[in-house]
Amino acid sequence: MRVVLDNNITKYWLLVCIYAAFIFILSSMSHPPSPPGTSNIPFFEIIEHLFLYFGFGLVLYLAMNHSNNPFFRKYRIQMTILIGTLYGITDEVHQLFVPFREASALDVVVDGCGVALALSLILLINHVKNS
Repeated sequence: MRVVLDNNITKYWLLVCIYAAFIFILSSMSHPPSPPGTSNIPFFEIIEHLFLYFGFGLVLYLAMNHSNNPFFRKYRIQMTILIGTLYGITDEVHQLFVPFREASALDVVVDGCGVALALSLILLINHVKNS
């Protein structure tokens, strides 16, 4: 049996996997790196989570939007929020097993907000394009 893959669809899901692996690698570090000079910025860790999951929301939406699965295409917004937030939850559970890291419900909320912000931007762009 030969499986034929649509390169365009495969590309989007590969991006999702790479991005998820990047988040996993960062979460596996006891002391993940931050840009120089950011240690004195209040709430910088929250900003990092927001932007990290903003990007994750973008690639998830692209994968859903270009999926061969009609369910994923039809419910692309809901599935992006669901999968993005569930990944944020598993990320926090994973951090329970990493030395010097801890799980945080606030981080899960911020992760979900990052995904929602990405979707808001996409919906705004689509609205402007279709007006």
